Amino acid sequence: MRRNIVGQAIFQITVLLVLMYKVRDLFDLSYEDSDPFYPNEEDMLSNPERTEWKLFEPTVKLEAYTIVFQTFVFMQIFNMINSRKLSEYNVFAGLFENWAFLLIFIGTLIV
Repeated sequence: MRRNIVGQAIFQITVLLVLMYKVRDLFDLSYEDSDPFYPNEEDMLSNPERTEWKLFEPTVKLEAYTIVFQTFVFMQIFNMINSRKLSEYNVFAGLFENWAFLLIFIGTLIV
């Protein structure tokens, strides 16, 4: 069990760190580290060259961080399935027999 936990932790940390630092290159997004998530009047006045910004609307930086967060959430959802059976290779065996697990799984997907 410890091997599974450590392996999954290393995998998720690696994927999230690579994605966090390479999201611009992988998804062809361009933003500066100093860009706000939602620009306000002060941001727009101090950066008049950023004509793509609209007041209180999400920027490309927020889109990049959303991709990273959604990757984390879906890795957790898939980890839920893998954690059901630790010593067996078929993690899908008996998946539809546990209604509590299915309700939590579907609720997590919906939210």
